[in-house]
Amino acid sequence: MPKARVTIEDVARACHVSVATVSMVLSGKPGINALTRKRVAAVAQTMGYQRRIRVSEKPLRRIAVVVDQTENSEAMSSGFVHRLIQGTTEIIEKFRMQCDVVLVERTMFIDDELTNLAQRQFDAAMVIATEADREFNARLLDLGIPVVLVGMFSDTLYADAVQINHYSCMYDLVSHVISTGHRHIGMIGGQDSFIPNLRYRFHGFLHAMADHGLAPDYIEPCTNNDASIRAATERMLERYPEMTAMICRDDTVAHGVLKVLHERGIAVPGRMTVTGFGDVSGSTEESALTTVQIDAHTMGMLAVNVMMNRLRVPAMMPITAVIHAPLCIRATSGPPPLRTH
Repeated sequence: MPKARVTIEDVARACHVSVATVSMVLSGKPGINALTRKRVAAVAQTMGYQRRIRVSEKPLRRIAVVVDQTENSEAMSSGFVHRLIQGTTEIIEKFRMQCDVVLVERTMFIDDELTNLAQRQFDAAMVIATEADREFNARLLDLGIPVVLVGMFSDTLYADAVQINHYSCMYDLVSHVISTGHRHIGMIGGQDSFIPNLRYRFHGFLHAMADHGLAPDYIEPCTNNDASIRAATERMLERYPEMTAMICRDDTVAHGVLKVLHERGIAVPGRMTVTGFGDVSGSTEESALTTVQIDAHTMGMLAVNVMMNRLRVPAMMPITAVIHAPLCIRATSGPPPLRTH
């Protein structure tokens, strides 16, 4: 009886990692730490794993997954990118495509990056970022290959996109906090940002407050820098002692806020409700954060399907798939404290 062929699933079980992780290691993709990469490669070799070479009359399509690796970008400071790549990996073999991850600096070496992409002769590109550079994306479209924007809005680019409805998700989150009894609600990271995703979240906050007859009096801008988050949190606590809820622009800001509140001995949620946006780390013992749960894994799979539709019908109008992410109510939110006077 012939020996059964070793599959990626076999290697994943032996290494106690996901199939996506094994696929990324064996394909030479970045995003996996050196220790895991070495262990997976060694186990695959020991088990006798061999990559299957398919013979086809049609050439293998090559897809570039272009990732914004700019320092402090929201995409790179979270698990967002890794989960997106996992989503694309799961469906990629179904369409018999080769997926290469291409890391780019949003603010540097645009000409070098575009030349590199052109020389590698990709059939299409998925651009993963939340703060993408318009010039880079516009010039990427000029290469003449289909492009799908993943995780970002663009009001100016004529391209397919897979997005989250940031406005309505933030509106729903603020409305939930109001429904639990809060009236003195602030937003940290609230500003008319040049980043569309953050701007839509801010407007969702403003309109939810207005529709419930509440004034948005407690607003502090900040960046995702630890010092900026701390300073904004401390300013809000000093200026608005009556505030009972802090709506944060994203999970990174929320975790920074929680740290300051913990240091000051302010109970969450007993004295203060805190919410995030994105579900970067999921529910953990350290911080079971109430947030908007963005399913990056599903977004990746959907983006591949949008890409394949574009490759099959190049002349069709651009498609924007908008996902409404659900609220994830956890332990950092609750009713406001009872008034003692």
